[in-house]
Amino acid sequence: MHPFRHRSGVAVSFALLASFSVATHAADPALVWDGLNADFFSDDDGPFTIGFQFRTQTDIRVTALGAFDHLGDGFIDAHTVGIWTVGNESPLITATIPAGAETSLVGAFRYVDIAGFTLAANTDYIVAASGFYGSVGDLYASLILANQFYASPGITFEGSRGAAEAPGLNYPTGFREPLSPTTFGANFQFATIPEPSTWILLVLGGGLLAKACLRSRPQDPKSGR
Repeated sequence: MHPFRHRSGVAVSFALLASFSVATHAADPALVWDGLNADFFSDDDGPFTIGFQFRTQTDIRVTALGAFDHLGDGFIDAHTVGIWTVGNESPLITATIPAGAETSLVGAFRYVDIAGFTLAANTDYIVAASGFYGSVGDLYASLILANQFYASPGITFEGSRGAAEAPGLNYPTGFREPLSPTTFGANFQFATIPEPSTWILLVLGGGLLAKACLRSRPQDPKSGR
């Protein structure tokens, strides 16, 4: 029997399984907003740490941290972005987005990739970025209505958060209800982690498909089988 005669079906089955796994791990922005219909302060207050509170619906893996880029033309100053568990003032993870326009711009936010950090399901978190001002330096977006943006599947938006007039990244103690006009300074990208039962079904499905391919392979007349 030719040594490679029955392997094409197996390769296809595992290719399909791999492609499905990748598809379930595509990164999405936490909040989706077109960057329009925002207000910007005319005073020179700041710097502020600006962000929002959210709740995870399932385990997620954070893949990038981002900060709002007013005109999409790069930052005047560097911005440090952090994620906290609500009530714990020590950030779980931080990353700094440098000044300029070298990092990735997706929508209204400029991102820096991270190695990947898992947030547990059914937990309240805060993400926020430092170094935003009213009219000097980098501006943040304000007075965005609740019907002008939405949260990606996997998280629930719980309201905006902020820390007033202090340099550096600060735990955002200020809070606005989710239906109040929102301020945007930070965002993040994430991938939903499939439930263990989902992976079991994927593995079993791939195994059954491979077994079916083996059983249905054409016989080699020389082998007598």
